Formats: sequence, C-alpha cells, structure tokens
Amino acid sequence: MDFSRQRERGLRLLLAIDILRRHSPSTCDLEVRFGGQTFHAHRAVLAASSDYFATKLKSGSDEKTDLYIEIVGLDEESVRKCLEYLYTGKIVIDFESLNVILEACSKMKLDDIKEICFDFMKANLSVDKCLDILEYATKYHSQSTIDATFGFISDNFQGFIGTAGYCNVERDMALEFIRRSKKVAARVMWRGISNWINHDPSSRKNDVMLFLNEIPQFDPKSTLHDILSDPLVFGNEDITRFLVETVFLDKDEDLEQHLDDSNWFLAYESFVVCSADHRCDPFSRAIQRYVFKNFMVLSKQQQLLRIGEEDLFVILKANETTNYCETIRWQAVVDWIAVDKSREIHFEKLASLINFKNLSPKFIKEQITTHSLMKGAPALKEIIFNDVFFHMQKGTKLNSCLLFDSYSGELHSHLNGSWTQISSNKDIANGTLLGGNGEAYVLKFPKLYKIRKDGAAEIKTPCNRLDDVKAKVIHSGRIFVFHSHKMYSKFDLSICKWETGSIGFGIPVGSSCCSTSKGILFLGGVGGDQRFTQLFDPDYRLRGYGHIKSMPNGRSYTSCAAVANTVFVVGRTGNLPYGGQVDIQIYSFESDTWSMLDTSIYRLAKDLICCCPGESVCFVAGHDGENWSERELRIHSMSAWGVSALQQIPKVSNAQITGWAWDKPAISEALTQ
Repeated sequence: MDFSRQRERGLRLLLAIDILRRHSPSTCDLEVRFGGQTFHAHRAVLAASSDYFATKLKSGSDEKTDLYIEIVGLDEESVRKCLEYLYTGKIVIDFESLNVILEACSKMKLDDIKEICFDFMKANLSVDKCLDILEYATKYHSQSTIDATFGFISDNFQGFIGTAGYCNVERDMALEFIRRSKKVAARVMWRGISNWINHDPSSRKNDVMLFLNEIPQFDPKSTLHDILSDPLVFGNEDITRFLVETVFLDKDEDLEQHLDDSNWFLAYESFVVCSADHRCDPFSRAIQRYVFKNFMVLSKQQQLLRIGEEDLFVILKANETTNYCETIRWQAVVDWIAVDKSREIHFEKLASLINFKNLSPKFIKEQITTHSLMKGAPALKEIIFNDVFFHMQKGTKLNSCLLFDSYSGELHSHLNGSWTQISSNKDIANGTLLGGNGEAYVLKFPKLYKIRKDGAAEIKTPCNRLDDVKAKVIHSGRIFVFHSHKMYSKFDLSICKWETGSIGFGIPVGSSCCSTSKGILFLGGVGGDQRFTQLFDPDYRLRGYGHIKSMPNGRSYTSCAAVANTVFVVGRTGNLPYGGQVDIQIYSFESDTWSMLDTSIYRLAKDLICCCPGESVCFVAGHDGENWSERELRIHSMSAWGVSALQQIPKVSNAQITGWAWDKPAISEALTQ
C-alpha cells in the first residue's frame, strides 16, 4: 500500500476543507470564539485533533446543542495560529510568540504543536536564550529539551557564564550548571563560580566552598594561576587549606613543573598555611628548588622580600643559589632587610652566606664596608677580613685573557685592567687559538705554536690532521683536536707527541667543547642538535662516555668554559654563526641542574664568546657579523680575583679569546687604600 499517496491525499483534503472554511463559512458547523475573534471550524476536525475539543464536543456535553465554543484566558493570535495548524499543518514560531503558543497548545492539548515548539527551541539554542528555553522546557515538561539545553550550556560554558542572565540565577540553579558541566576545564568552571559570586558578593561570598566542592577535578596549574590568586580565595585559610589538600596532597604530582615567575610566591604562601602537615614537605621543597634555579630573576621581584628569614637563609645557603653572582645575593639580603627595620637582627646571619672572595675589591669597598648595616656587624667584618684580605695577600698569580686576531696574527694580553699587544706574527695568522692550565696555543696546519710572553714559538712536531678541526680543547695536559668521522688527534704536552684515536659519537656542526673535572664536555649544535650534550672521558673513568641533563634551551654555534664544577655556555637561538638571540646558560655538576645568567649587562649582545682565565669566566660581547670593533670585555668572577670591570678591547678583524696566566707576585691594593 502506498502510504505516501494516502498522506498526500489527506493533506489535500484538509487544505480543501480549509479553503471552504474560509470562503464558505456556511459549510462549517462550529464557531470557536476567543477574545473578539471568531474562527469557523468543523466539529469533526477539532475533535479528531485534540482531546480537549473531543471532550468539549462529545455527546452529553452541556454544549452539545451549542453552535460555538468559547476559549478564554489565552492569547488571541496564538489560538488562531493553533487552529489554523489543524487545517494546514503549518505554524510560524519565533521567540516573541513562543511562550504564548506553548501556553495555548498546552491548554488545548495540541501535542504536535508542543513538539514543534520544543524542536524550535533545541534548534535555536544560544547563550542568550538558553535560560528562557530551560524555563519553558521545565514548565511544559520536555525532558529532551532540558537535557539538550544543559548539554549546550556545558559545551558553551565560557560564553554562558558571561551573560547577565547567568549571574542572576538562584544559587541552586547556578550549582546545577556547575554539576552538569563536568567536562569543562576547572579554570573555566572557577571563572563561572567567580562571576556568579562577584555579581552579589555581600550575599554570596560565603558560598565559595559550596561551589568548590562541585568541581570534579582540579588542574594544579589553574589552581595556582586562577583560583588561589582570586580575591575570593586569597587570604582565606580554610579555602586555601581545602585546595592544597584536595589538589596537591597525597597526589603523585610534580608541583615544580607548574611554577613560574607569576605564581611561585602564591604557592609558597599557600603551603605555609598547611606547613604543619608533613605531607606538604615535598611541595615545599619543590618551591625551594624553583627559587634556587631562578634566583637571579626572582631576586628582582617584590615577592621575594616577603618570605620568612628561615626560608631566605635556606635559599642563600643552597648549592644552586651559590652559583649565582655574589652581588645579586648581597643585594637580595640588603633589600629584604630594608622592608622592615626589625629584620636587621638577621643581617649578620644572612650576609655571612655571601662568598666575599668572589666579589671585586672595588665592590666590597664601595658597597659593603661602607653600608650602614655593617656598623652593627663586627662578626661579619671579621669574615670579610679573613676571606678577602688574607686571600688577596697570599695570592701569587693574577689571571689574564689572551686575544688573538686570526686575520693579522696579532696577540693582545689583558692584565690589571689594560690591554697590551705582545706580538704580531704572520706565521700564526689564520690559525685556531685554544688555551687551558694557564697556557695558550695556536693550531695552524700542520704546525702547533705555543704562546709565550714575547709571542709565539713553533713546536717542532707537525700533525697532518690539523686541517680538519671540528672542536679542540686542552684537557689533563693534552691537546685534543676532534675531526670528522668520530676521529681525534691528541698531543701530549709532556712528551711532545701526537697520537690518534676515535670517539663513539659524531660532533654536531656548531658545537663546542670544554675541559671539566668529569672529562671533555660537548655542547650545542645547529638544527636538531641544539640541545646536544655529551661527556667524553679520555681516561675512561666513566668508561669513556657519560651523559648529563640536556640544555633546557638548545643553542647553536656555542662557546663554553668550565670553572670547578660549573660550566658556562654561550650560544645562539638560530642556526647561523651570526644573528638570533644570544644568552648564557650555566650547568652545575654538583646538582645536575641548568640555570640562566642575566645578559642584560652587555651593551652589545649580538655575540658572546667565553673563556676561563684561571678561576674566572670571561665573556666578550658585541660581534656584528662583520668586524670586531667596539668590543666589550666582562669578567664574571667565580672563586678567585680577576678582571672585574667592563673594558673595551682592541679593534681586531677576527677575534678569538682564551684564558691564560702570568706569574707575578702582585697583591691587590683595592681595599687597603
């Protein structure tokens, strides 16, 4: 049987009856009266379409002999639209008429029209209309529309919580929105809670904990960034304790990965609230580690001045923090005490952690010994005298830097704050400079030259591999020259003999190496090798090779130097010898950690080269890719006296620099004058 033909025939019949109804009212047997309007209709059509009309028109009704039905209390236009639908199967619905049409079709029990209204609402959900739709769906009992609306709100929660309608809902409804939005990120969910409470804080602020209990899962980072920092939570110990216990305690969570410059102090204050709970200990240590590693940056923040005396003591005493410049550590102590005069009683204890040996005589004289805090610190004066004066008086060697112009063969030495040209030798022009153990050499295929006070002297032992140099270093009394194909040449300085060997890894382009207490360390490279780190021990104490933690910020065309157990690495962000950002990273063998050195001290920071004169680290800054005019020299002293002032270096065409030492029985007079 063809049902489609039957439906088509039925629709045509209804339309024909509607035409008769409108143009020949005499064919109708009933009037429907509402307000001031009259609708001509047919008893059979109305009774078949609605139980409401069927009951009105059934046999035995009080109105069975009447020729009309009267409908009161409904919108006239809505009643007319509903009655016309019975003949045409069509009805126009919009948000302006939705409520009155629903009211009319509900009273007249026209379920088809109600379903059309519900379909209209589900198809036109928006953040501005969803509350009205939820109200209609609840009032007229459409569970599918209710579920669709809550689903829409959950999917569009971030936009919904910004509407005025949301902020004005009652508490129970706001809680229901939170409960039904479990897939929403905790950060966005908290924003919704905050928006609702801040709309009327005087009456709603006590509901914060009630809403927080409805968040199914907190994200540690958003808890730190968004919730704990919110004025609704900040300073409230009960809520802070709840969040710390819920989000962090008894969880296998690495807090340190979520810390940054903007939230570390908030985490610090939050865990102070719960410090009595031993479960907080791992997280307190994580905060300490973050501060240790980032002390240089954090020392410039006001938040560091608000920590407790015991915490500052731990920070200054930590191995990671002692790797930083002593001037920064000294300034941190002074700034912390300046916040509150009552803190002066802690000055000697904190300042005693400063390693005064690593400060320049000028700085100690101008910044420390004349400081007002020193007047009440006799014990500290004794420390300075013992650590500084005695150290200076027993010294018999001053550190120096050697600058090599590989274009001209000129050699310049830096000592006691001034530069001196010591020679100009065309024989070593276009050679490669390297230094270590207080000595310096120039490699120029196939010859090796030793640099003396009066210039360069050839070593009569040629090496046929000096034309292929990828990296070079002096390590344990031997010169190592690394070539392509994992090969190296080794020159023993004690017996003046070249030997060859191989290593188990390739050296990337743009890498450099330095001698360390653990062996020869290779760092950086271009492209995918920028984070390359490999330790090679030619004495096989590490079975030949060893690994350290990769550089956090990979760099290319690196320059590196080591002092004791600390390695300084200068490198570029790009893959070219020139251009890109230049920065300095520091690695500590003792803690197996990397940190950054502030490079803002360099006026010209387009390029940096570092070397190690004795127990200091020297950085040369300012290369513009074409020449080395307007050079600057900066010494970052680690554990011995060295050149500490910013100095201009000689104008050279193609500079290479290394550290070496001159034997001189000199004693600094900086503090004795």
